[in-house]
Amino acid sequence: AAAKNVLIEGSMEKVKSDPQVRDVIWGVNMKLVVDSLNQHYGSSHILRDLTFEIPDRGCLAVLGRNGAGKTTFLRTLSGLMEARQGSIQFDGNTITDTPSDKRVEVGLSMVPE
Repeated sequence: AAAKNVLIEGSMEKVKSDPQVRDVIWGVNMKLVVDSLNQHYGSSHILRDLTFEIPDRGCLAVLGRNGAGKTTFLRTLSGLMEARQGSIQFDGNTITDTPSDKRVEVGLSMVPE
């Protein structure tokens, strides 16, 4: 029987979010992956299913009018606000529930103007 090379086994969600799989398929390691991020202020739904990926050495510009959710997004990303739903991965590790001080230790922080 031929040797079987298996990179990873598991659910489709586990496979598609694995950093090694991303590297094999796209040839680039995703540094920051945000998937279906949702955030609320009281009954106001501010961030709705925000999803994006930034490769290593990549860049993202966040633009919008006043009250559009830019600061809420950055606070949630940096751990100053707890994500209501969704996931955040940084450098291949899920950090959705990681406190802000631990996010800084791995290299993710926010520097306000």
